Amino acid sequence: MPKAWPPLELREVLAILRALQLTYSCSKGGHDFYVGMHNGRKRKVTVDPKCAPFSSYLLQSMCKQAGCTRQEFYGATYKTAAKIS
Repeated sequence: MPKAWPPLELREVLAILRALQLTYSCSKGGHDFYVGMHNGRKRKVTVDPKCAPFSSYLLQSMCKQAGCTRQEFYGATYKTAAKIS
């Protein structure tokens, strides 16, 4: 049985954010910020590249910041969708 929140590498998270139409905005204190519109609302997702591979706690936080469900987040790319199916 697959894990509910399997860990993801930095390149996988960045691919998901690009698929969700979020673009790089800026860096501050070692954190990267990605902004864009999702579900009609402006979203800002914080990514700490030094924390990769990302734990379930950080992935849940990124998913909430992006305003999407777990299925939408992991399903944004073919490779990550295979991890939860």
